[in-house]
Amino acid sequence: SAPPAPAQAVGRLLHRHCIRWRRPGHGIRRGMTVPSAGGADEVADRRWERVRGIAADIARLEALDRREGLDDDARMELARLRIQAERASTRAMLADDLADRIGQAERSRGGRAAGT
Repeated sequence: SAPPAPAQAVGRLLHRHCIRWRRPGHGIRRGMTVPSAGGADEVADRRWERVRGIAADIARLEALDRREGLDDDARMELARLRIQAERASTRAMLADDLADRIGQAERSRGGRAAGT
């Protein structure tokens, strides 16, 4: 079968990340300044909001295309939005991964402090 259309791929990414799916992080190098996990989670949430907004714009243009068809400018806008959606979803996944790593580093530091 053919690969899914970009809008379908974005929809699957959104569905998978509606509940904050997390992969375990791999730690952070010593000596790095680490922002709080709460801040990193907020950044990741904003990134996913951006993806959802772009996906809504794509869905609107695709519905218009099915009803009436799109002119050349609208087709270019749709193509641009699909590229934006792909890039934004990559950034959102990276932000999620970073938030996981920061949270893991904070938890491991907190455990050592409590144990000493």
